[in-house]
Amino acid sequence: MKLDSSSVTLVLVGTFPTAAFSIESLAKTDSIGSDDARLATYEAFVRGQVCDIRLPWGKFAAVEDKLVVEVNEAPYVRAVDLAIKCLRDISSGGVVRQMGINHLAFFEATLEERDVIGRRLLPPENWGGFGTEVAKGFNYAVKDPRHGGLTIAVLRLGKFDDRPGGYTDARVEPGNRGHTTGIVVSINDHYEMPPNKDGSPVSDRAATAALLDYLEGNFDNSVERSIRFVNQIIEGK
Repeated sequence: MKLDSSSVTLVLVGTFPTAAFSIESLAKTDSIGSDDARLATYEAFVRGQVCDIRLPWGKFAAVEDKLVVEVNEAPYVRAVDLAIKCLRDISSGGVVRQMGINHLAFFEATLEERDVIGRRLLPPENWGGFGTEVAKGFNYAVKDPRHGGLTIAVLRLGKFDDRPGGYTDARVEPGNRGHTTGIVVSINDHYEMPPNKDGSPVSDRAATAALLDYLEGNFDNSVERSIRFVNQIIEGK
């Protein structure tokens, strides 16, 4: 198996002033460079409702309750730079209540290699009688419809000490890119603001400030940790 492609997607959840975002506003505030602005195209744009922009290295998308920056090649920190500029330079009216720093990796793998990883992650012998029936299917060729196996495996890791609330999910599933078969491993590193000790919600201003500070201070560590997790899952060690 070999790594074919990877990406990092920053997802902010809250309330966002979508009317303030456009290719022009991103360029005017140097949120994107002049070359990026020249090559940028709209995939969807309805002012005040949706702003979806394809960039040379990824995409930017904003709707009322979500802001997304996807980066398809290093340096991935461009996601942070763009999001911060949007919420501090273009408009300070955004509210962030949750965020995810998500890493996705696609590995080229034969059907046989994919099957081996599936059996390692989800041993059929742990599934009782159902697993016994699944294991019988392994006697057939991997392309035979009677041969079952892994569809989706998800495992959650509890909160780290670097955040007030959240978790990290790892997801493994079969995937194809054109005629290339493979395995998709994705890490969702999730951050959120829990209520105050008295049970009251954290104010919008405090939650936004705290989460953006966490984003700036922990993004690189999050991406490095997610890449390490992906390799550990694929290698099984």
